[in-house]
Amino acid sequence: MPKSSLSFIGGIIFCVTSFLSAQTPYLAHLGAPEGLSQGMIYDLLQDRRGYLWFSTKDGLNRYDGYHFQVFQNNPFLPFSLSDNEVQAMLEDRSGRIWCGTVNNGINIFDPTLNRFYHLTKLASQDISCFTQSADGAIWAGSGSGIFRIALGDIPSDAGHDLNNIARVETYHWEKLAPLHGSAGNRVVDVHSTSDGKIWISTFRMIGFIDPNTRAFYKIRDTQPDTDLFNNTSYFRSGPDGALWIGQSGQLLRIKDGQTTPFKLPEKSPYPYTNLVFDAQGHLFISTRKQIYKLENPSSVSPKEAVFQLIHRFPETGVIGSTRMCMDRGGILWIGTNGYGAYKYNPGNRHFYHYLAGKSPRRVVSDAKGRIWVWLADKAFGNLTNDGHTDLINEYDLLEHDLISDNQQHLWMLGEHRSSARGEGVLIRWNEETLREEARYELPMVIGVYSRIYRSKTGKFWIAGNKSVLGSFDPATGNCDTFSFSHVTGFQELSQAFLEEPDGSVWLGTPHGLLHGKPDGHSMRFHLFKTSPPDQQSMNCNSVLCLLNDPKAPNQYLWIGTKGGGLSLLDKTTGHFTHFTVQDGLPNNVVYGILADSGGSLWLSTNRGLSRFHPDKKLFQNFFSADGLQDDEFNTASYAQGVDGRFWFGGVNGITAFYPMALLEEAKSPDVWITRLRVNNQLATVEGGWLQKSLEETSFITLA
Repeated sequence: MPKSSLSFIGGIIFCVTSFLSAQTPYLAHLGAPEGLSQGMIYDLLQDRRGYLWFSTKDGLNRYDGYHFQVFQNNPFLPFSLSDNEVQAMLEDRSGRIWCGTVNNGINIFDPTLNRFYHLTKLASQDISCFTQSADGAIWAGSGSGIFRIALGDIPSDAGHDLNNIARVETYHWEKLAPLHGSAGNRVVDVHSTSDGKIWISTFRMIGFIDPNTRAFYKIRDTQPDTDLFNNTSYFRSGPDGALWIGQSGQLLRIKDGQTTPFKLPEKSPYPYTNLVFDAQGHLFISTRKQIYKLENPSSVSPKEAVFQLIHRFPETGVIGSTRMCMDRGGILWIGTNGYGAYKYNPGNRHFYHYLAGKSPRRVVSDAKGRIWVWLADKAFGNLTNDGHTDLINEYDLLEHDLISDNQQHLWMLGEHRSSARGEGVLIRWNEETLREEARYELPMVIGVYSRIYRSKTGKFWIAGNKSVLGSFDPATGNCDTFSFSHVTGFQELSQAFLEEPDGSVWLGTPHGLLHGKPDGHSMRFHLFKTSPPDQQSMNCNSVLCLLNDPKAPNQYLWIGTKGGGLSLLDKTTGHFTHFTVQDGLPNNVVYGILADSGGSLWLSTNRGLSRFHPDKKLFQNFFSADGLQDDEFNTASYAQGVDGRFWFGGVNGITAFYPMALLEEAKSPDVWITRLRVNNQLATVEGGWLQKSLEETSFITLA
């Protein structure tokens, strides 16, 4: 897909290369005001229910998207967390969460009973990392080696200490002594790969434990450095099975027995290079001060690798990233070294954002596939990169609409700035050369929302101001006019128009929907408007857009209103059916409607973009967080390109996308009841109201 940009010099639109929005993305922050217990984030985890976990210096935090639940040590509760400083987490295949602490070993959290069990025999260990091997064992890295822990189901009557239930084995490496205090035995990261190997990195080396012999094989010494604590390596497996290792200033890819180094754009003085993959297989890299994205890492070579900078923390000051987590919804969570957590939503990869910071009032597609945009300076400009982009630069002309006649011509509708009455002008250009060929004065008033439409007869319909509809014949230059002010009772503009195969027309006005039928040299109009208490009449008189139903165009007409949502008119009965925010529409102002090849309707509103499935009566809504230009869109600012791409303009530029490239259904997150109060007291297992955690409880008995 072409990528270009528009810049403004002296009021003229010029085209430059690569105009996808390159602004620094917004990162939402979570900290103490939101309920996080402490700002130092050692590790992040999303569990199988969808909860996010943050391990900090002052407790374990569970986040449900709205609130934090904080778990901390209580010496009078045996099943509480043993140490508030938690620096590593893992969810095992049974759904238990393993917590490695700095000062009191390992805790195992049972989410069914909301209990923390302890391994007191490892209470003196500083646990830094976890992985689970194919046989179900948990491997825990520490400051003095690695532990293999075999733990089956925990009996319901078990105490808080699992020493008699868990089997613990200790591993360290030959030729590295003494065991305690050695940089070579201090485990930085541990990782299980699909071939059963347990990969281990220390401050001195990288190696793996063979699953069959339990022997350790060193494959690489870290680069010599006077500061051994800069020699860290963090693991992550790619979707193709390749092992990636993050180091200071570089990445290593181990695939098919070959080790390939990738040099990062900047060598960070900090030793923490963490890696996560998204659902598409793209790799995100955190180097404490920078967050990068590497697309298609499985197939790219070091020379081809392009590291896209996603976010840069300030070079001055100590704030930086520690760990990252990619949740199942595609949001990247970034922990920091004392400043809470940030979340980055890369948006839907099928949405493209153009003209950030601009507010296009009109978007038009011509027969050659060009997209023309009308901005606040009243000038139409070509959005695509084909050379000359400024169509006209005439001070006395206020431009309002543009249309292609499919006969090698562009037609522009405007008004003279100097005209006291606001009479319109119609200009014809050669579509190939963009040279003006003819100019016609119109006998009707033209305003800011006046529009021009191509008729099936070869003529043009012109929706002007002062409640006048014009019919312009390009063969003769004559323009017939039809007034409908006597029907609506107002002299006003019309913002929507549609022509039927029988030659009748629909006009959307601020005071109702008009159906006009030609009658000799005049036109007869019928007005539809609200008629309380008739629920089958219109629910809002202000009409912004119209579209015949893609599957039954002769019977149904879709209507976007300014406050009444989406309406459906049955042309055979004159009855209306309404769809509003109560039915799932994100907002009741519908600026534009386009239909995709599957029969779904796409609606631009004041609160996002909505796909409506008429058969299912289902709305699927998208917002700025999904990659849209903004939540608010503009009147008359929408078009479908000749290639099928949809273009919707709003207050912060244009959103463009191919509708059929989007997923048919967006996966909704799981819904959980997170709090229950009985007699205004929080219901808990400890309090006796619950036998299991609230997520596991299907009913309770009350007095």
